[in-house]
Amino acid sequence: NDIGPLISASSSGIAKFTVDNLGNMTIDGDLIFSGINPIISAASQNSNLSLTTSGKGIFTIQSASSGNIQFFSALNTLSSAGNLRIAGNLTLSDPSAESSFAGNVAIGNADPIYRLDVQDSQTSTAAAQIFNTSTSDTASGLIIKLGKTSIASTNNNWITFEQAGLGIVSKIRGSGSGGITIE
Repeated sequence: NDIGPLISASSSGIAKFTVDNLGNMTIDGDLIFSGINPIISAASQNSNLSLTTSGKGIFTIQSASSGNIQFFSALNTLSSAGNLRIAGNLTLSDPSAESSFAGNVAIGNADPIYRLDVQDSQTSTAAAQIFNTSTSDTASGLIIKLGKTSIASTNNNWITFEQAGLGIVSKIRGSGSGGITIE
């Protein structure tokens, strides 16, 4: 049969489960896997496995308990052409793995306006930390680099300190002579 579906199940005249003549499966409703270790995979070595929503739907992967959701591929990649939102902790645990993001990255913020936009509300501690755990005499904490290849002018701000409602309260900027000025 190369015209209609190979298998079709319906309820009240509405198709709920269909396998077409190319082997594509359509399910209308929830798909629930149970068991100790259910696996969804693409059997052929050069095939792709795509789980999608149509239109502007939301695709949700959720652990039914408080367990973890893990992603693994031979190339250690997880990609999203749209927004990838993670509620809860994101742990990148392989120090040799590289993580790259083509768009803005938000932590604690749904609408980032900078490449890295970290927001938090902490009453008695900082909102973020950069900590190099090396005890070496040559260890460094943070590098801030401008793309300008000549001496930084007084218009080049290395760090700007702002306070909500007040705007800029201080800054570290280029001195125009190869150093910095703290204002």
